[in-house]
Amino acid sequence: ENMMMQRLRVVFPVLLVVLLAIVAAAAAQSPAPELATTITVNHSGDDYNDGYSTKCSDVSPFECTLRRAINEAYVAGDRPVYINFDIPITDPGYDAVLGAWTITHSGSTLYDLRELNGQTFLDGTTQPGGRTDGPKIVIDGQGNKNNGLILRNGNNTVRGLAMQRFKNSHITVSSDGNTIWDCWFGLWYDGTTLSSGDDTVPEGGSGVALATGSDNNNIRDNVFAGFFETAAAIRGNSN
Repeated sequence: ENMMMQRLRVVFPVLLVVLLAIVAAAAAQSPAPELATTITVNHSGDDYNDGYSTKCSDVSPFECTLRRAINEAYVAGDRPVYINFDIPITDPGYDAVLGAWTITHSGSTLYDLRELNGQTFLDGTTQPGGRTDGPKIVIDGQGNKNNGLILRNGNNTVRGLAMQRFKNSHITVSSDGNTIWDCWFGLWYDGTTLSSGDDTVPEGGSGVALATGSDNNNIRDNVFAGFFETAAAIRGNSN
């Protein structure tokens, strides 16, 4: 019996080493899945004439604006789609004092951005450099746009953006399984005053509005300030 126990003490460690080697080899042969499509915004400009059609792939490689990136993402066949940012400090939208880049929407209420069309990850934290005490990417509707972003077809993520001066909702959610986090709504660039320009004048519309029937959405770690309507209108189930 003692001899059997000694043999078992030798065999078990050997089997464990072999098992761990097999697992490691399998992990090496099966890399983590990568996002299917990546689009990089590298210019703060906005041309409302681009409408819903002009994409980043239609213009110079150095003129990929947010509007064009969203148009590209909308029709992408391979999803999910990851929209990141890499705007240089030489860009006219860069504020060296604040360490932030502002994307100012052009045109009237007829020229809102196209919707995020499902499985789209819009992440302002991917912008290199800039400040560390607030969102680096600011989206300014100038009070001329009804809506900022509209999330449709589910599983979209918006992260690390500062959104200001939209007439209705800064972000409208009309689908399931979306995430909005680490964003500012209604704050001015410096994060200390209201984007309306006066602490006694409220921001238009709502920060985030979830439509009835929009379920299982995650709204967290955001900052809302100065709205005359509900800052975050949460409808639906399990939000």
